[in-house]
Amino acid sequence: MFLACAVARIDLGTPMKLIDSRRLLVCAALSISGAALASEPPSHDVTVPTVPGDTITLEWTGVVPAGASGAATNSCIVGSTTVEDGHIVNLTVPEGLYDSVAVTANFTIAWEEAGSDLVLTVNYEGAEAASSDGGTPSETVVLNNPAQGEFDARGCSFAAVVDTPYTGTLTLTAVPLGGGVGSSPEAGTGNAAGLAPRFQTYAPDYPKLGFGMFGGEATMDVNVNTGSLFYIGFLETLRLQLDESTSPAGETWENKSGTLNSKTTSDPILVADRDTGRVFAQQLIVGEGNSLSEFTDDDGETWTPGGGGGIRSGADHQSLGVGPYPADTLIPHPLYPNAVYYCSQDIALVFCSRSDDGGLTFGPGVPIYTLAECQGLHGHVKIAPNGIVYLPVAGCPSPIVDSANSVPAVVVSEDAGVTWEIRPITTAELGSGGHGSDPSVAIADDNTVYYTYMDARNGEPHIVRSLDNGVTWERDVNLGALAGITAAEFPATVAGDGDRAAVAFFGTTFTGDGDPNGEAFPGAWHLYNASTFDGGQTYHVVNVTPNDPVQRGGLCSGGFCRNLLDFFDSVIDPEGRILISYEDGCIGGCPNGSHPTFSDQAVIARQEGGPRMFAAMDPVEPAAPRAPRVEGYRNEVFAYIEWPAPDNGGAEITGYTIYRGTASGSLAVLATTEKQRSFVDEGLDAETTYYYAVEATNAQGSSGLGNELALAMGDNAIDQQAGCALPGIQMAIDRTLEPEAQPPQRDLTGVFVAEPEALPGTLAFNLPTVAAVPPEQGGDRFYVYFDVAPGGERFELRAVGDGLGGVASGVFRQIPDPTTGNLDGVEQIGELTSDSVFNTDGSVTMVVEKALLGIEQGDTLLQIYASTLPGAAGSNILTEEAGYFDYTLVGNDYCSRGGLPVPPVTVTPVDPGTPSGGDQAATGGAGGALGLWLLAGLGGLVLRRRRI
Repeated sequence: MFLACAVARIDLGTPMKLIDSRRLLVCAALSISGAALASEPPSHDVTVPTVPGDTITLEWTGVVPAGASGAATNSCIVGSTTVEDGHIVNLTVPEGLYDSVAVTANFTIAWEEAGSDLVLTVNYEGAEAASSDGGTPSETVVLNNPAQGEFDARGCSFAAVVDTPYTGTLTLTAVPLGGGVGSSPEAGTGNAAGLAPRFQTYAPDYPKLGFGMFGGEATMDVNVNTGSLFYIGFLETLRLQLDESTSPAGETWENKSGTLNSKTTSDPILVADRDTGRVFAQQLIVGEGNSLSEFTDDDGETWTPGGGGGIRSGADHQSLGVGPYPADTLIPHPLYPNAVYYCSQDIALVFCSRSDDGGLTFGPGVPIYTLAECQGLHGHVKIAPNGIVYLPVAGCPSPIVDSANSVPAVVVSEDAGVTWEIRPITTAELGSGGHGSDPSVAIADDNTVYYTYMDARNGEPHIVRSLDNGVTWERDVNLGALAGITAAEFPATVAGDGDRAAVAFFGTTFTGDGDPNGEAFPGAWHLYNASTFDGGQTYHVVNVTPNDPVQRGGLCSGGFCRNLLDFFDSVIDPEGRILISYEDGCIGGCPNGSHPTFSDQAVIARQEGGPRMFAAMDPVEPAAPRAPRVEGYRNEVFAYIEWPAPDNGGAEITGYTIYRGTASGSLAVLATTEKQRSFVDEGLDAETTYYYAVEATNAQGSSGLGNELALAMGDNAIDQQAGCALPGIQMAIDRTLEPEAQPPQRDLTGVFVAEPEALPGTLAFNLPTVAAVPPEQGGDRFYVYFDVAPGGERFELRAVGDGLGGVASGVFRQIPDPTTGNLDGVEQIGELTSDSVFNTDGSVTMVVEKALLGIEQGDTLLQIYASTLPGAAGSNILTEEAGYFDYTLVGNDYCSRGGLPVPPVTVTPVDPGTPSGGDQAATGGAGGALGLWLLAGLGGLVLRRRRI
């Protein structure tokens, strides 16, 4: 299920993070009039446990009446026309308890009716605190340190064809302040010998591009004709083209969204035909059992509307695959060489249909299994070289029917989708089926099948292979046991040669107490890739993101931490390199200790070295490193260059040599460093353009020079003097006319920062919009957020129109949860100054006293971003956002005192008389001033979805 419009914590007075935004633009409610029902018993009075380790469990029963696919907001709302069933909990919290103990409140409803999909909403004192619509057969909402008062746990129908009895529980657990004891040890590396695959990651630079910050449920593929990489997430179809002359490769990101695949969605999906290069992109229309579909034959320059699936198709979780017909097929297909398959799940059935004209139209949907036979949600459909079609399913029989005997399975068609057969994973243990993550299947060139599933009993990742089209299976390997991974989610499997396969997944090595899928989970998650080069006998297990977790906190099926949603994707390119498209939920300062961001930035990880999925394409290694990619800027004082670590060729890099010249192609050695990957060059002639390049060295040799970076005065640098007056320095741009940015008077075009000389002691933000009318006329709301130190306080500035031309404002401090560190609430600490205004040109200016925030010259503000909400916003409203950058305060007198930029690092140049360039190393820290502009988005940006 792509979207469950769920929020898992209350944030009084503050827009709340919306985790599942996919249905919000498209859900149409078909509600049933009637009064809210009551549970049995109708209420409980309870005091939270006060001793760490103590647990209190309450239970009730109820019935949700049959209803159409409903709840346009994917939540149950008191007073709505949707028929609901509610249970009241009157909660008592001893005064001062949360100063010494943390309490988790876990609300759950569970049901057995196979054809029903329910929603759980928990209201606090009449206002929604959290909702969950993550799937079947249960829903869970977790609240941390719940306040004293009345909680109303309500069940309602998302889709219930009959009256649905359910059992509700509330489990209150007290834990020591700071959470359970545990650790996150380094993951193991598997049991394979030799070099493992190595990866680089690529992400759009959001402050400069204005797209790529909601990569929800990423899928990707490669245009074999051009080498372009296509990524779809939420409403954006992105194209990445790489320049292979450096490592990381030079990257060009472009938004190539079509007309249909960028307007509305409940689930996005993208796939490419590896024979023709045609790229298909779809967006599911919730409730209609079909999708908006387009394809491109010219690398995303133009898109052709296509069919969105056959009649009938399921209403959720669609998948798209393309591949050859069986060799003995009699199906005519004169218009296109390959078959295109569309599979999706309905409430009680799963359907697949086939297109014989390249996706223009689809035949009728064929029911392939019932919910009694297997669980509804399935993985991505794949087609083997021999034309056999595989659809992976996490549990057969459905765990709703028989969880004790459920095992993972694959549903197979050997006749181009006419008939289907369920083939269980014969090596899987009974009870291992039914995990919440979709399993994943991949087929090698010789038709060997590889299949990855998560064991429902413990969350451990397993991979297995079949040599007979899925009839029997062998070599079932617990990858978690190989590498010390204690829980995993979202497998994505690829295969190349018959004995080569790989699976990417999110994993955690946390060994303490805590539910990995709960909001209070104190561990971290990383992207892993496990690969075999001997047919599944041994595996390399690689942490692709060792220094940059993809999430701090739980990976949840509902609520605040469901930002990473339900799956991601992996493919291989024609040269056998592994490609992984995923979302990053820990960006900006989060990897370095700032607050969790619960974001979903679009990222592609690409294999840069090590053995590939095709043996014929393996590089000879160890080898010299790849040439570094240099980036940088130059101001009136110095030039600053920096380079990400290049691929090392399979041997540790021992040093870097920096070259400089005053003419392109004529560079000489300037300096060397050992580990440091930044350099400050001072004393430059203001009228001269300087050229820079860097060479990497290991025991196998040198890389040669990477890209040549030309820097004239002012290139790529911030004009700091622009910040001495309003509107200030433009630190970010934003794409306009996004669906979440309407109406135009709240559609941001960028973010400006100023320390105005005319307003001493203040910090100002200017937020321009598309509309040239004062936005306060509609009562629109504007927000700016930032941290003042890694892991320190986060502040929130608000400017809200009253609809009558007036402006209400406030300065707020966000309050971290004592257990998880997540930001749960706010307290007002002051007001914006009277210089804050809704301008007649449609922009908004917010001005705040620095003293109110406790900040001064030299302090760096982290993770700055702006967001807006419409004046009439209710529940589940998407926010428009822009920014996510850092800014260092220079003082309101910067211009009057003749301020100059301060070099971020110093270096000892090589003696020009040393013929070899010498062995002297650069001195100083790693710098980071590039973060002001060039690196403002390299750590990623969040396009966060919030709600009120």
